[in-house]
Amino acid sequence: LWEVVQACPPGEVLGWYEKAIDQLLLIQVRGTKSRDSSCIAFKQYFDFRLYMWEFEHFIEYGIEKGKKGAMEKRERGYLTDAFALISRNLENQPATLNHRDYHSWNLMIQHGEVAVIDFQDALLAPMQYDLASLLNDRVTDTVIHPEREDHLLNYYLGRREEMGEKRVGRDEFLEVYILSALQRDFKVVGRFHYLDLVKGKPHYKKYLPATLRRLNRNLRRHPHLERLIPLLASYFEEIR
Repeated sequence: LWEVVQACPPGEVLGWYEKAIDQLLLIQVRGTKSRDSSCIAFKQYFDFRLYMWEFEHFIEYGIEKGKKGAMEKRERGYLTDAFALISRNLENQPATLNHRDYHSWNLMIQHGEVAVIDFQDALLAPMQYDLASLLNDRVTDTVIHPEREDHLLNYYLGRREEMGEKRVGRDEFLEVYILSALQRDFKVVGRFHYLDLVKGKPHYKKYLPATLRRLNRNLRRHPHLERLIPLLASYFEEIR
């Protein structure tokens, strides 16, 4: 999908992402209703423990081992407390079947339709998680600017209702969407540093500036998390 939207006229970009959302809703709505207790995806939840593990991954590799040194105890505690609040909020959301790595590089185009690969990490999580992944991944800021993002959020909510799901308030939905995008990007920063430092794969670091700039933007979209910007700005020049 990423290669297709790079080459197609701007007017066709939204259509392709709408197709990706249609496929996502098949997973989330029909997939959740077709629950199979023998399938590992229905036995795994994105819970507080897993959210916090990924946040700790960010602190350990994104900051402390990422050549920035150990955080001061007070700062580390402040950041951990904020991450715990996000994790509790996300854990308490209704859970649906999620791909967990739903982005344009895992969506193949076949005969004009979207096909999904790399779904071995599927689990139960808030519905906003995969949508945040699709619209906030790696370098998608060059394609999904705020106006398109707003259109696609409305498209997702509208199509979900058409599939018989209960209406969700947009403000309530948007808050969890932003938290999901933030959580995922914090994880990505830690992960890409880990892949460089531990796995010897430095090429992922080229995606860090765009990811950090998006973190900056999404922190500013949440009034209770904007306070983290001064702390994070001391470690990342992209966050100001």
